[in-house]
Amino acid sequence: MSCKTYIAPEYYKRFSCKCGKCRNTCCGGWGISLTMSEYYRLIGLDCSPELRQKLDCAFYRPENPSPERFALINRRFDGKCPLQREDGLCGIQKECGEDVISSVCRYYPRSIKNTAPPECCCSSSCEAVIELLLKIKNPLRFEKLTLEFEIPEDELSEECAEVKYKYEKLKNTRLDSELINNLTGENIIIRKTSISIIQNRNIPLPDRFTLLRCFLSEIDSGFIKIDTDIHNQNKEKNPIEFLKEQSLKNVCDRFTAENFKQYNKLDAVTFDSNSSFSKNITKLLRDTAKLINLFSKLSQSVSDLAEPAFKSLSISFDNNENPIISDDAKSKYLHSEKIFEDYFEPGEIIYEQIIVNNMFYSRFPIEIITEKEILQGCHIFENKARGLEALYYMLKFLTFSAIREEYSKTTEKERIFNVFTDCAAALFRMAEHTSFLQNCLYFLNREKLFDSL
Repeated sequence: MSCKTYIAPEYYKRFSCKCGKCRNTCCGGWGISLTMSEYYRLIGLDCSPELRQKLDCAFYRPENPSPERFALINRRFDGKCPLQREDGLCGIQKECGEDVISSVCRYYPRSIKNTAPPECCCSSSCEAVIELLLKIKNPLRFEKLTLEFEIPEDELSEECAEVKYKYEKLKNTRLDSELINNLTGENIIIRKTSISIIQNRNIPLPDRFTLLRCFLSEIDSGFIKIDTDIHNQNKEKNPIEFLKEQSLKNVCDRFTAENFKQYNKLDAVTFDSNSSFSKNITKLLRDTAKLINLFSKLSQSVSDLAEPAFKSLSISFDNNENPIISDDAKSKYLHSEKIFEDYFEPGEIIYEQIIVNNMFYSRFPIEIITEKEILQGCHIFENKARGLEALYYMLKFLTFSAIREEYSKTTEKERIFNVFTDCAAALFRMAEHTSFLQNCLYFLNREKLFDSL
């Protein structure tokens, strides 16, 4: 049993599973894994003959099982868990209680991170989480909560050791020592500043991503060293010129809501309600549709959203799978935006809340830093901002089209909200449970998408 103080979003203490009332259950279509101990506990579970018959056929072993991923749920033909009842409830939990189900099922959508400091968040892939975020009008806050989880201490020790080992390796890389301390200790100023930039309501949301990219580019150029020739291992590392009096805190301070206008690199950036990229609706739709189509080949969740979205906006593709954006498509997209603004006022807030929740959940931008990224150069953090911005445009595109389609059938507010919620949650099934940022950056560079940003 683990009981400690976690940093969590303000809605966390209000979250509860909708159980049978959920429109799209979390166990539908997902490959749920069990640990070795969980598998043998369920195989030997004392239960009714009906449940035993289902349990005996419910699991299979992967090709390379490990103690942490020892067995997988053998889904039914319709993608649902074989242990799910007709009323949507879990057959195991209903008959035997919550204590015997797997930790994945027990704690989802909660994500427990025993980092320094410990954190706990809920994934936006859960419709109940999106519904909670819809109700929060002020910028999302994070607070300290004392929480208790039934996680064996040996598992926590192994996780902490793995994290420590991962970041110990960073000390031999091109990362500045001050930056490494920020990635490994309680000083999470980069993350806090990134979130505060997206929550800066003095400027439109699309322009906040421009500001975020400028901030993380500054972190890249100031605290990551580059070889003049990365292929020549004997060459001495040559840091980019950087003012000696600079510190991580100084850079972050310049990007606070009060100080960002003083940053000289932003003098040429115009912050208004229509950024230059947003005005180019044709390129916005073309690049977003292209990216969604690419991800639809990797994710069933995105695939299920993409086809009706393209149909709703009358977007077709040529023989090379490049989107064809007609005047009709642009008109329908702008009409979708108007419908959204009529139902979600002010509309930017909900997208801000979902993106900020994702940033905290994924520990943006410091959680995943690969050795490959470090070897490739100095755009590690700025590239993560590019991926986050692309996710924002994907979210708008898919939710706009879904709302437009539902609006053609009904004007009932609850149904419009439900469609938005279901669409957003489905997208984040991919975004928060796969290597989204790495895959997204690959597509952005290969296809030269959003290169005007």
